[in-house]
This record gives sequence, structure tokens and C-alpha cells, in this order.
Amino acid sequence: MKKDDENLELDALIAEKVMNLTPCSSWKEIYGGWLAGECWMHEGEPHDDCFNVEAPPKFSTEMSRTWEVVEKINENDEVRERFIELLPDKKDFFDKNKADASTIICRVALEAVKK
Repeated sequence: MKKDDENLELDALIAEKVMNLTPCSSWKEIYGGWLAGECWMHEGEPHDDCFNVEAPPKFSTEMSRTWEVVEKINENDEVRERFIELLPDKKDFFDKNKADASTIICRVALEAVKK
């Protein structure tokens, strides 16, 4: 599996399992010109707290989104404690995981919310 596919799968899992968002396929890709890049628009009646299954928020690759995950984890004392326990030691943080900080944090968050 390619890294982009792995991150897409991880982002979707984070959106659903950690952020408690609902998967939604009512999104249409649109283009707003060469400066806009990839854009999505929700079709039909918007849902509360849904995410685009084809392009979930980039929790595992964009640190600003990763902090949203940390904030969500921090809302539940039990999950926060598990999250802290599961974090690798600082000396092993990057070496053993072969990933950047956002990806590692998201992997740990996903484990922390498992019951």
C-alpha cells in the first residue's frame, strides 16, 4: 500500500473513530481555477459532522489538523491517559516508527480510543 493510500485510510479512521464524524459520499469535486486547487462541495442537504470519504481531513499529514485530534483526545480523561501511556519515548519517537509526528500522533490516538 502506498503512503498516500495509508494516510487516506488513517485520516478516514481518525475522522470516524476519534473525531466522531460521519462518513459521507455526498461531496462533489469542483475546481475554482488554477489557484484554488482541489475543492469539494457538499451536494444536497448538509449533514451535521460529516466528512468526505474520498478526501477526509488530513489529520495525519497536516499538523494544524493533528492538533484538532489532540484537542479531541484531551476532552476525555480516560482516553487522554491511554494516549499518553501509548506515546513512544522521545528517544524512540521517530526512529522506531519511521513516520512524521502527525502520523505517529494519529496512530496513537486511534489506539487510545479503542475500547
